[in-house]
Amino acid sequence: MLHQWLRMLPSDSFDTVLKRYRGIGPGFDFLRIFLALVIFVGHAKWIAGLNGMAIDNVAHQASLAAAHTAGLDGLWHVTPWAGLGRPFKLALVPMFFALSGFLVMGSAARLKCTSTFLAHRVLRILPALVVEVALSACVLGWWFTNVPLEQYVSDPQFLRYFQNIWGNISYSLPGVFAANPVPYLVNVNLWTLPSEFYCYLAMALLMLTRLVYHRAVFSVLMLLATLGLAMAHALTGLSAPQGPYPAHVVVYYFFMGVLFFHWKDRIPASPWLFLASLPLSYALLMFDALTYVAPVVVAYMTLFVGLLPIPKSRVLSSGDYSYGLYLYGFPITQALVAWRPQWFSGSLPAFMGLLLAATALSFAFAAISWHLIEKHALALKSWLPPRWFPVPARGSRA
Repeated sequence: MLHQWLRMLPSDSFDTVLKRYRGIGPGFDFLRIFLALVIFVGHAKWIAGLNGMAIDNVAHQASLAAAHTAGLDGLWHVTPWAGLGRPFKLALVPMFFALSGFLVMGSAARLKCTSTFLAHRVLRILPALVVEVALSACVLGWWFTNVPLEQYVSDPQFLRYFQNIWGNISYSLPGVFAANPVPYLVNVNLWTLPSEFYCYLAMALLMLTRLVYHRAVFSVLMLLATLGLAMAHALTGLSAPQGPYPAHVVVYYFFMGVLFFHWKDRIPASPWLFLASLPLSYALLMFDALTYVAPVVVAYMTLFVGLLPIPKSRVLSSGDYSYGLYLYGFPITQALVAWRPQWFSGSLPAFMGLLLAATALSFAFAAISWHLIEKHALALKSWLPPRWFPVPARGSRA
């Protein structure tokens, strides 16, 4: 792979590399799994109580318990992200969204139909999400709650947890994981769902108005959005995060990926630009004032990796497991710590054991989710009535 990377032609653009691989970035699948795994490992370390975000003092425990009792279960950024590792943490979810914007714009350009686009997005996201939310509330929650079952199902938090399905995020279930190093939090990964839904709704609006199909028009809209957001940030500190970026910044990264798709024929696929983007991304992400400068470099770095000819293993080629890993990784890791805290928390060897067990179980659930739910849900695309959900003829190109 390395010699192919270094021998990229000086004239190569993102578009020429994509065409070389029949329109599919050969490293996109690897990149999704890699980013999901990095987030998974960071969360496992946190859940095991081994990093600065562990809720390890009485005051924090008491405040989170009080918030949980009051139903305010969104208070999971107990310790602000700071230090030299902050840019790495900040970049992970935005990289996902930049990649998603690039790929989703490709789908929108091919389909050219808003109803079909939205139907395909629903089939990709909703079925697996419904199953995961139901399993968390009705199986995992019942098993690990410290309150009587009758009280558990009658608690408003139980019913509110199902609102995760349409993006009204709730992180807690009654009495679940109360004694864990990170108490009460069932699945913090769901925090990205509202941002994802905003992206798809905004894309649908841009498709309806046809604005997203015009490169010059969309570029001007992105410029205006950048100037407006940067000015609002300068005046109010709008985008300065204590933990992850707020939703509007993550959405901005998505549309940076859309912009890159529009200009893919002009963007050079240069190994040297990629190498320069690594330290530059880190430096830009260190400063809140550069929140709307960093996405250009971070998106370039992300998409370049997606264009690399990274070999695929036979196992990972059998399905798209990144979404299942995203859905199940956190609750499975929390469940293992709740089941055997003496085995899986409080020390480095325990963390390593937790990482091995949680990785194996999470990939198993991701595979089950793909082969039993996601794959079959996506197959329903061919059953959508073409009168309301038209699809371009096979072989046609946008």
